[in-house]
Amino acid sequence: MSQLQTSALISLCQDEVPGWKQVPNTDLEVQVLRGGLTNKLYTVAFSPSLQDSSGNNDMPPILKVVVRLFGEGLDTLICDNIAQLRAIENCLADRGYGAHILHQFDGGRIEIFLSGRTLTCDDLQDADNSLSIAKILASLHSEDLTHLYPSNPVPSLIYLTRRWLDIITDTFQKGIPTSKQKDPRTRKEENQLWLKMANIKWGMELNWLLKHLAQFNSPIVFSHNDLQEGNLICGERMHLIDFEYSGYNYRGFDFGNHFCEVFLDYGYSSWPYFYIHRDRFPNQLYRSHFIRHYLENVRKDKPIHEEDIIACDREAVNFMMASHMLWLLWGMIQSTISSIEFGYLQYAADRFALYSTLKKSILEDQTGEYTNVLRCVHMTALNKTAAHLNSSL
Repeated sequence: MSQLQTSALISLCQDEVPGWKQVPNTDLEVQVLRGGLTNKLYTVAFSPSLQDSSGNNDMPPILKVVVRLFGEGLDTLICDNIAQLRAIENCLADRGYGAHILHQFDGGRIEIFLSGRTLTCDDLQDADNSLSIAKILASLHSEDLTHLYPSNPVPSLIYLTRRWLDIITDTFQKGIPTSKQKDPRTRKEENQLWLKMANIKWGMELNWLLKHLAQFNSPIVFSHNDLQEGNLICGERMHLIDFEYSGYNYRGFDFGNHFCEVFLDYGYSSWPYFYIHRDRFPNQLYRSHFIRHYLENVRKDKPIHEEDIIACDREAVNFMMASHMLWLLWGMIQSTISSIEFGYLQYAADRFALYSTLKKSILEDQTGEYTNVLRCVHMTALNKTAAHLNSSL
């Protein structure tokens, strides 16, 4: 980042962070925080040598903050009522979810830096981490935020997929997008992907999916909707952060989305900056342990029966299709508007490949046990290829 950007971030924090007004610029350092796929994130902090002397009474109580610059078109992408979204985030912060918000400004905000380590895709394989995530998800799903909504909210899955489908439809009606990539090979690949994505009947596919998922009667709960590695911080306890996509939604979506994220790695250091681990799809034992721990934390002292776990597992596996559908639409939109270096269109194509194979496997499984579903998926949905886009839905 440029010196001008660094100076602007420091100046903003000096004005808005308590106790920083008189802090010299030379005492503060700015670093880019990697991992944001919608927003640009920066930390502004006292230099390490000064933090080591934090016992000094002259030091302010806050030594490190995060500056979040919202992504392009955030108001169009997520909701019409940004004020309501901010009220939800503030309410959740007051209840101990996410970071405390110090200051909000047009286009971003300043948050307290949560000490701890952001989880990686590797961490999601750990059984203890999985149970901690199940526990905090059960807690979030038990929260009542209906007072922040004027009426019964439409489930996020319906609201967001319809909203994003409208944006994509409007984009295609104006003409098939062309790649913004500088590398000729990548640009050619993306232009071919756009041609294939434009020929898919997204509206028909979404209608089928929503109708199919209705049979599971998944409860409507307050959901995170983006339960992935970058939104989990492990410190003294597990923290769930970044609630910009949160809202009332089907319980199965958070289950299914998290199970997808177990094998999607956003720590990949080269283009397209994500990787699909074909050997990490959560097996039935992993899913059952997660679901059992979740139900134990929701129902407290009530007994958990095996049929409850089986029903939740079926719900979760089917809602994995919903996760793929939502984020592939998001990927197509981000490819046209975001300045973050990430293979959004490749991501959308891979999520569609995963969706298509999972759908085929579910429809062919007459037992409802889905024993081989994930094994089938990971053998065919390969990163850096769009072979599945050649076949019609």
